[in-house]
This record gives sequence, C-alpha cells and structure tokens, in this order.
Amino acid sequence: MLNNHLGKFLKNQSKLNKRLILICNDVFLSFVAIMVCSILFGLNYFPISLALIIVSLTGIIFFYRSMHDNVIGNIGLKFIYNSMILIISTFSIYSIIVYFTINATLSKIIFTSGFIVFFLILLSRVIANFLLYQNKNSKEKIILYTDYKDISEAISLASSSKIFDLVGIINLQKENKGRFIDNIKIYGVEDFSTLVEKFNIKKLFIISNNNIKNLDQSLFNQIISFPIKVFKIPDMNDIITKKDNFSDLKHLSLEDFIAREVNEKVNESENFETIISGKVVMVTGAGGSIGSILSQQVLKEKPSKLILVDNSEIALFKIISRLKKLNSTIEIIPRLINISDYNAIKSIIKEYKINTVYHAAAYKHVNILENEVKSAIVNNIIGTYNLLLACNDNGIDKFVMISTDKAATPTTIMGKTKKFCELIVEYFNKQNKNSAFLSVRFGNVFNSSGSVIQIFKEQIENGEDLTLTDPNVDRFFMSIDEAVKLVIKASQMGEGGEVFVLDMGTPIKIIDIAKRMIHLSGNTIKNELNPNGDIGIKITGLQKGEKMHEILSESPIDKTDNPQIMLATQSRKIDKLEEKINQLKIHIQNDDLVELNKVLSSINI
Repeated sequence: MLNNHLGKFLKNQSKLNKRLILICNDVFLSFVAIMVCSILFGLNYFPISLALIIVSLTGIIFFYRSMHDNVIGNIGLKFIYNSMILIISTFSIYSIIVYFTINATLSKIIFTSGFIVFFLILLSRVIANFLLYQNKNSKEKIILYTDYKDISEAISLASSSKIFDLVGIINLQKENKGRFIDNIKIYGVEDFSTLVEKFNIKKLFIISNNNIKNLDQSLFNQIISFPIKVFKIPDMNDIITKKDNFSDLKHLSLEDFIAREVNEKVNESENFETIISGKVVMVTGAGGSIGSILSQQVLKEKPSKLILVDNSEIALFKIISRLKKLNSTIEIIPRLINISDYNAIKSIIKEYKINTVYHAAAYKHVNILENEVKSAIVNNIIGTYNLLLACNDNGIDKFVMISTDKAATPTTIMGKTKKFCELIVEYFNKQNKNSAFLSVRFGNVFNSSGSVIQIFKEQIENGEDLTLTDPNVDRFFMSIDEAVKLVIKASQMGEGGEVFVLDMGTPIKIIDIAKRMIHLSGNTIKNELNPNGDIGIKITGLQKGEKMHEILSESPIDKTDNPQIMLATQSRKIDKLEEKINQLKIHIQNDDLVELNKVLSSINI
C-alpha cells in the first residue's frame, strides 16, 4: 500500500518538483555516506560544518552537470557510467583538497564515501523507477509523435499519465534520436512500424503546431497501414495545462489526414465589400452541408442582412441557432420555401432588395435521383431557372451557383441537371448586362450529407462491412471549409458567365479511403489474408451512370491569378433554352418521364 501511495505522489509532481526531490535525495544520501564512512574508519566525530559544505557543493555540482535532467530517469548503462564518473571525480577532488588542508584521515573518508554515494544514488533511482512504473503493464501503451525540438515538459507529463504508458517518442530531429527523456527513448520516423508491432500500439498522439497535412509522408504511410487511432494535441500548452493527461483530445479523422490545407487567409486578405460586406446576401440551401458552412463564412464578412432559404424546417432551425452564436448583431432572416416556387422567391428578393445570391440548394444524391427524374428536374433545373428569373427581374448584383464535377460530360440524372443549371446561368448572364451570373464547380467534399465518407463512418460504427462499387473507382476530395472559401474568392473574381473550377488536387481511390478509415478507427481489415479481421470491404458493382473516374471539365481549363481557382473555357450553344424549359414544364405536368429524359439528353453538353 505504501509503495502505491509513494508512486502516486511522485507521478503527480511537476517536473520541477521532481528535480527538487532528487536534489534533496542526493544531498541527503551524500551526508549519510560520509557519516557511514566515518564509522567504518573508526572516527567518532566528523566535522559537521565540513560535511555540510561538501553535500551543498555536491548538490550544486550535480544540478549544473544535469544529473537530474532525466527526472526519475534512465538507469541504463549510459546513466550508470556518467553518474559514476561525475560522483567519483567530485569526491576525489574533495579528498585531495582536504588532504592538503586538513588531514589524511578525513581525506580517506571523503574519497571512500564517493563510492558509497554512487551506489546509494543508483539504488534510489531503481526504487523510484519501481514506484513510478510498477503498474506500467496495466496501462494502455501509446506512442507520441512531435516535431518540437524541446519537448521535455510535455514528455514528462505524458510519461506520468495515469491512463497511458508512453513507450516511445517519434521525433523528426535527427540529433534527438537515441536520447532518453524521463526514461523514454526517442526514435526516428523509420522506427514507427517496429514500435507498433513490438508493443501492440493502438493509439498515437501527435504534438505539433503544423497542419496535419504536413505530416511526414513516410510516417503517414506507416500510420494508415496499421489499425491505430490517432489523436492531435494542437498546442503543447494543452498537454501542460490538462491535469488528466490525454483524456479529451481530438481523434483525427481521414479528412484531417488527406484533406488539403485550407487557405485561412483567403478571406482575410481580400476586400469583399462589393459582394458581401454591407450588402444583403441570400444563401439558398442554407441548411445543407455546403450551404451551412457558406452561411457561416458569409456572416464573417459582415453583410447588412443574411437571408437563409431552405425547404427543411429542422435544417433552418439548426443553422440559425449556430449563426446566432457566431454573431448576434447582424440580422439573420430564415425563409422556409422551395426555390421552385417563383412567386415566393421573387417576393423575398424584392422585399429585402438582395444584392448577392449564393445558390447551394439542390438535390444531389446520385443513386436516388436516378429513380426520381421528375423531382430532380423540378428542384434543380426549374428551381434554378425560377431563382435566376427572379434575380434578373429585380436587378441583383451577383449570382453564384454551386455546381459539381458530375456536370462534366454527365452520365447521371444529377449530373445532367447540374449541367443544365450551368447553361441557365450562362443564358441569364448574356441577357442581363447589369448583373453578373456565374458558376463554381468542384468535386466531392468531406462529410457532406450522403457522401461516401459518411456512409463508411456509419458502417464502421455499426461494425458492418464497407460497401464499394468497384476497387478502381477514384474521386476528387476537398474539405468543405476550403471549398466554401474558394467559392467566395471565385465570386469576387467573376465578372459574369464564367464556370470556375476549383483545383481538387489528385484523385483518391475509394478503396484506399475505405482501408484508411478502417485502420484509423482502430480496426483491422477482414480479407482472405486476415479472415479474423474486424471489418471487410464488399464490392457491389458499378451503379447506373456511375463513372470510374470523374473529371473536372470536359473543355480545356485556363489558369487564373489564384492557383486554386481555374476557368473552364466554354463554347456551348445555349439558344432555345427557354423553349427547352417550357418543354420540361409540360412534361412535368404530364408526368412524362420518357420525354423528360429526352430533353435532358438533348442539352448541348
């Protein structure tokens, strides 16, 4: 019981307190050693004043020679050797000085006591290690990665965790490799796999101020090959200030690892007065995945009013609650309507004298829309047309439509409707010289509703196999934050008629995403080589209209001043568009799905 209490006492001490305890311990043991040697040499009385001078000097020398840097430290061969040299040489110097200034007997006592001090200090370190780490095997083993040079404070706290057993530190600084901090060895990135296998590691903690995207590629490749959960400590102060070490840290997701770094300065360095600041701004589909983040970003630019349009009551309620927490001074007006209702949308634009419209409202689930052609056309095409018509009639400044890479050489109902919407935007831009109408096209975003990422998450949480149509399918991915910020930037750049294309980076195979998500959830992949794994991957076959590889544009892409925003060069016929809209309306009334499909397929794409 006593040793448990002593162990807990030592663990709960700060690094400074631990050092002070060690200094006091070493000074006391030095005094004890001198007294013991006095008795062994038959000396009944050793000068107390001399003993106090010696032990005081010893404490100072040990401190300045970093005798206590390891705190309750490493007792390997290196520590033993360095400690023996320091202690024996220190007491030998004392002995020589006393020999020539006082007498030979006291000199012998001091010299001999140096050896006793060494063994007593070594024994004290062994006991301290036992007290600290006696329950080590009962705690979950973890690895800590950091790109800091000076991490001693954080490591000290990590190694004293009541929850985890820190078995190794991964550090990019080559000069740190092989060192020990608090009896914890520092390794290089190349040692990660060995450590994971040796200690059966299930958790990795990262301490870094850098974006996780900048994580060493070699380490990243090793991480995703193991069933290991990764946690991020964004600031070293977080670990220093948390008394319960590592108990409530952020579990990193796939998005954190493979999403591109968001350009945080895209809005800070620009003047958006012409389209947002001080203007009346409307966002359609404001409660959706893109629309909600877009609404938040628009609010940051301080419009005079923000009009939120959505056909979902609960979605509107959620986004309103979120926005009011961000800014309670700007007037936020929710409107529960469907954009296909021309009279309702026209009334809103006229009533609030809207300047800028961000159009994010759309049905987008590819597989569902294949069987809901009429609903897709009514919402996506007719809704966009009515919205543009109302904007055109009421003289707004700028209209920005959120499009998709599926509009490039579309093969699905969803893609065809979005391509039709892009043509409508171009058409109205040509009709109105006083307003600017444009589209911004990008690929998949992480964590959007109904996305493959969300589906995989739910399947993993339920312990189900992940469903994948084809192992060769790949897609573009981007974070919602980045997409939204670039949309606003593109809207500022646009003069009207453009189809901007966001740089999506390199496409990623969906099967690789599936494997990474399984591993990052702490599970193993079940397959022929590992039949006892946790979660498998089930291939279901390509869906109707599904592409193996998405493209961002069917036409050449030109660069702009922003390397993340490109411009699709268009040469499309958009005449007779009004005629085709009227055809769609007639076929919708007649519920003629065959003719609706014919009109969609007749669009110049």
